[in-house]
Amino acid sequence: MSTTDWHILEQAFESASQLGGDEREVFLRAFAKDHAQLSAKLADLLQADAQHDAALESPIKAAADSLAQTHEDIWIGRTLGVWQIEKRIAAGGMGAVFLAHRADSAYTQHVALKIMMGQLLSPDAISRFRAERQILASLQHPNIASLIDGGSTDEQLPYLVMEFVDGHPIDEYCEAQQLDLRARLQLFQKVCDALDYAHRNLVVHRDIKPGNILVDTSGEPKLLDFGIAKLLDADSYDMTQALTRAESRALTLSYASPEHVRGQPVSIASDVYSLGVLLYRLLTGQSPYRETADSRQSIESAILETDPERPSAAVTREGGPTARSSARLQRLMIGDLDNIVLKALQKEPERRYATAAAFRDDIERYLTDRPVLARPSSLSYRLSKFIRRNTWPLLAATVFAATVIGLIVFYTGRLTVERDAAQLQAARSDEIANFLTSLFDQASPHRSKGQPVTAVELLENGFDRIESLALRPTVQADLMSNMASNMTALGQQQRAIPMLERAREILEQTPEADDLAISVVYNNLSEAYRQVGDYDKALDYRRQTLAIATELFGPDHENVAFLTMRVGVTLFDMRRVDEALDLEAQALAIFDRAGQRESSMAIDARGNYANALQYAGRLQDAVVAHRETVRLSEQVDGELAPNTLTRSSNLTGTLIRIGRLQEAQATIDSVLARAAKVWPAGHDEMAYFYYHQCRLEFRLGRFDKTIDACQQAVDVARTHAGEESFLYARRVRDLAWVLGQLRQFDSATSHYERAVAATLASSGADSFDMRVVNMKRGQTALVAEDYDTAVSLLRDGLGQSDRLA
Repeated sequence: MSTTDWHILEQAFESASQLGGDEREVFLRAFAKDHAQLSAKLADLLQADAQHDAALESPIKAAADSLAQTHEDIWIGRTLGVWQIEKRIAAGGMGAVFLAHRADSAYTQHVALKIMMGQLLSPDAISRFRAERQILASLQHPNIASLIDGGSTDEQLPYLVMEFVDGHPIDEYCEAQQLDLRARLQLFQKVCDALDYAHRNLVVHRDIKPGNILVDTSGEPKLLDFGIAKLLDADSYDMTQALTRAESRALTLSYASPEHVRGQPVSIASDVYSLGVLLYRLLTGQSPYRETADSRQSIESAILETDPERPSAAVTREGGPTARSSARLQRLMIGDLDNIVLKALQKEPERRYATAAAFRDDIERYLTDRPVLARPSSLSYRLSKFIRRNTWPLLAATVFAATVIGLIVFYTGRLTVERDAAQLQAARSDEIANFLTSLFDQASPHRSKGQPVTAVELLENGFDRIESLALRPTVQADLMSNMASNMTALGQQQRAIPMLERAREILEQTPEADDLAISVVYNNLSEAYRQVGDYDKALDYRRQTLAIATELFGPDHENVAFLTMRVGVTLFDMRRVDEALDLEAQALAIFDRAGQRESSMAIDARGNYANALQYAGRLQDAVVAHRETVRLSEQVDGELAPNTLTRSSNLTGTLIRIGRLQEAQATIDSVLARAAKVWPAGHDEMAYFYYHQCRLEFRLGRFDKTIDACQQAVDVARTHAGEESFLYARRVRDLAWVLGQLRQFDSATSHYERAVAATLASSGADSFDMRVVNMKRGQTALVAEDYDTAVSLLRDGLGQSDRLA
């Protein structure tokens, strides 16, 4: 028999052995139809299973009874390794658990010592016991009871030494402490965190229940007993991969998922379901199934077929909360909390929360009065479930015909929507293509009549024409936003802003525009306003973008982390440095929670944090932070990545400020050498590197090299972006200042005139950059001892003089 056939047969045996009567017969007929060559073997296995061998079973039962009753004393006082057993604290299917203490006097410690008894030894049981030991050894989490030691007794019985948790099951603890709803949810979130950690380490617990979650005297929950846990990558520990019959029944039925009850393979979703049952009990004091304790079949039927009652209804049932106000609890649960619990309890794994972390996050949204991801099941879904559960009665009823018609209408409507969406997308693509064709036609010699048409002019002409064309509003907004992005890339931030503002107006007035599209325009507006120095507007748009992203993705998403970081950058530009530091730290924390600690965006946040440290006067800390940023960037993005080169250049700037000029020299030389391998001469990124080289040469007193480096920066900016660009305005301003400090006043004046013209074109007369130009002109006038001019120019820049770079 092949391995595949054996696996099929084993799974079929698991399912059939748990069925009886007509249900088993239906299952066997279906199996024989699909696997005729295996049906006889399955029948033989079931027949053998039905034969109760009293000669074998009686001694095992007697041994188990003896273990529970008379064998306890033989372990009390015994020493295993360095651990002396004091008393028994639990017994179960895998053996017994004892309280023990360290006997070598090295230090005082109490532990839980779990022994696998000889009467229970079997290849499968040994495999599970060893797997539990390996699992515990791999898990280190504050809310998971940890493995301390392990070994074998003189009788060759394996044992585990685990952290002893002096506590109570989580449901008993909640009742004993009279915890309110919020406290129960927050405690439950810690359980989710622990389980999510286990899942991320490829472990499915498979037996989540109150007895396996103890809350200690400090109020911290501890997840216990991985005795029937399953590895998602079982080969890693040589663990039996198939679910044996013994394993499939080693569960707490009232907390088991439907797929676990059926004997199907379990997954993370199975633990999420068990978490849903646990939360239901913590909130209502009830089971979601209303089962009777003596009826296994009724519990299985409820798990597989019955939709749980809403917690807000169950909380008022007899046997529910007594010490808490059930009426008030009902008001708090109706709606979002009902939906959260019921989403975790969906019969189909794919309809539950994808992870325990997602479950925890939705609870956090509920606790913070934000929209939750759980939504009520749609009418079509509830209807399909009803039909599936009541197929035969409905076949005999006229209502079935109406239902079929309803489904036909539903799916016809769905196909129509999908067809219309495809047609709309095709029409949108045609509209954009036709527009771009007509736009670039304006640059042809026949239309331009031999006059050169610049990219900026082309974009401006296109923007003027967009609203005169018969385009859909969302298409108009997309085109305007894209044109604005191109303007920004050309250093024309001032010209980009009207395009973005108009795109924003169109989207806000268009019913079919979604929040994501609007947030993209908000984000682009924020960056454009930031670059022209209008920081109040930049901050306002950035915060609106962050609010939308938080609602769309949740508080722990990497997009939220990125936008939090960008709010910090804007606050840094406003020299609200302490706030910027807080925001960058928050962004890093979100990246950590999102599992993106070493992503390129997270490294950006570290770099921004380092910049803020520098301007806070914490120069030594800034150097350390910049070095860590560069180290991570080289590791994650690579030594030749543009981000790595920019981050290294930032380190150069901080080293210059702190006076480590030789180290700064080595760093900027390395940046320029690597940049030459990445970009052609004249690439716009080089302007920033030449700027830092210019600063360094000035500090070193090598003034000819200072002017050369600044001039290279200016030339790059002119070539790439033109003389009306934001980039050119800043770099020519830097050169003018250097010339002034070197008392080359005529040349300085000439370059200042170019800086003023470029700043007017790119940022405007009232911009932050214009004030910086005037401040630098004032400083040059002071060097020239033209004090009247200096006073006038410095006054113009005083409004934001504290923001000078």
